[in-house]
Formats: sequence, structure tokens, C-alpha cells
Amino acid sequence: MVPGLNEMKNLLYVVVALVAAYWIFGPSGGGGSRVGQRLPSVPLEYLGPNPRILGSPVLLEFWATWCGPCRQSIPHLNQLHETFRNRGLIVLGVTKEPRETVLRFQREIPMNYAVALDPQGTLGQRLGVRSIPAAFLVSRLGEIVWSGHPMELTEARVEEFLAQKVPQ
Repeated sequence: MVPGLNEMKNLLYVVVALVAAYWIFGPSGGGGSRVGQRLPSVPLEYLGPNPRILGSPVLLEFWATWCGPCRQSIPHLNQLHETFRNRGLIVLGVTKEPRETVLRFQREIPMNYAVALDPQGTLGQRLGVRSIPAAFLVSRLGEIVWSGHPMELTEARVEEFLAQKVPQ
């Protein structure tokens, strides 16, 4: 039996998803694990108030308006923001897209957390981001302590992250 067009398209989607998963979660850790490294300092253009990143725990996520899995992650990130913002967690979504594209998107799908533009994609490049969505947990000292897919971030994992003692 020869597969039809729909079956071939579905197979192609599976192959693309597997390749993307390998890039993110494979042996190289999505371009080399950045856990233990400091978050690079890169100027960003915020769409709204500039959050106080220095000295705060941060959930940093790279995303795009055209990315289906990114769109699916937004309600989860909104929930994490709502649950942990009073404990100091800053959720920050970073995209390379133009301001007007992002503002139009946010009217359709609200993002209740901080959003910033990085038009050249410098921060993502310096962190080795090869595919999106990609997330990082950054300690109050600016050290990356976790990286992966944002949907892997359970409330328990974020709670554990926030409970870590920070040396003075």
C-alpha cells in the first residue's frame, strides 16, 4: 500500500519533531549545555516595563509568533508567572521578531509576563539556542541552572529552583 499525501505529511512532521527534539535534548544539550555559566549581558528592547533581572530569579524563554509549540507554551508560562511572581520570579519571553508583529500577536494571545525583542538574536546565539521554544532558569546570581523545553517546567521544579539558597 502506498501512503497518501496526508500520511506523508504526518510522517514529515514526526521526523522534523524528532530532529528538533534531538537538537534540544540530545547528547550535545542543544548546542552545548550552558548550565553553570553566567547569563550573557545583551541589550534587549522591552515591550512594557523593564523587569529588574539582576538579582532576581529568571525564567527566560525564546519563542516566536509563528512557532506552534511556542504558542502552546504561553498559557503554561502565564500560569507560572501568576503563581510565582510574588516570590520574585521574572518570566521573560525573548523573540527576534519586529515590535509590530509581536504587539499584534499579543492582542490575539495575551502574554502576562515580560516580553523583549532581540532583533539580531544575539542572546539566543550566545546561549546556543538552535530551536524554539527553549527555556532557561537563571539564578539570582545570574547563573544558568537549568535549560530545556518550557513545558518541562512543573510548578514543583520552579518551587525547588526558588527555594535554592543563594550565597551572600
